[in-house]
Amino acid sequence: LHRQMERDADVALTTARGSFVQALEVRTRELVSRFRTSTGDPRFLRIVRLQDAATMREFLQRDVLYELRDDTEIALFVTKTGEVRGARRDSAPVTPEAFATAAEAFVQAALRGEERAGKVAIAGAAYHVVAIPAAPPEGLAGALVFGLRITDPALQFVRPPSSEILIMAGEQILASTLKEPAQNAAVLRQLADLAAAGRDSMLLLGGQRFMPVTGAFEPGGARGQLRYVLLISTEQRLSALEQTRLTLAGLSAAGLLVSAAFVW
Repeated sequence: LHRQMERDADVALTTARGSFVQALEVRTRELVSRFRTSTGDPRFLRIVRLQDAATMREFLQRDVLYELRDDTEIALFVTKTGEVRGARRDSAPVTPEAFATAAEAFVQAALRGEERAGKVAIAGAAYHVVAIPAAPPEGLAGALVFGLRITDPALQFVRPPSSEILIMAGEQILASTLKEPAQNAAVLRQLADLAAAGRDSMLLLGGQRFMPVTGAFEPGGARGQLRYVLLISTEQRLSALEQTRLTLAGLSAAGLLVSAAFVW
């Protein structure tokens, strides 16, 4: 039964991780497809050709951020010469210029004519980044860049069943599906204890056992990069295995009683 439990846990972890990663990939494709249409907006193209920074900032604030009405907190237009013309929601903890610096790799890709999407951590927040080349018929004019905050509610949409998700940078939790701050702290403490002991084991949260799996959004990145912790509940599987153990014990006891009856 112990070996069966380990096999079940491995299968559950692999399935949940695959489901989570796939959900993120689908989300990224949706965002790229959605924002790609913005570069063909006639209003946007007219302002690009006007080459006026104040008009572009006003357009991004009023006609882009206001119309989106979602978790998009930052909208930037970066010219071919690197000038940042951006807008932000009041809720954003970072300026457009600071965000452009954090998303430099995405901006540069778009300025080369490539679409690029990914994730960054800045100012205690995690963001989806989508950078699209702005290329009217006359040629590449710059990059249109969007920053969408990864919030606690947003993680609920990509959470696999019977699991919890934490998004981290360094030792700081930026978003989580766990309801209580104390539970986030408990995860950090138990992960640190496991790392210090050099072993893998279950975590205990609210009386339930979870198998943890961690991963980086950009494999091979620098220390402090954005990463995730996926916690898979083992309670249902453990309960089923315990029931199986009790059933087998009951059958064994019944068999002994039957054997004893035949002897008598």
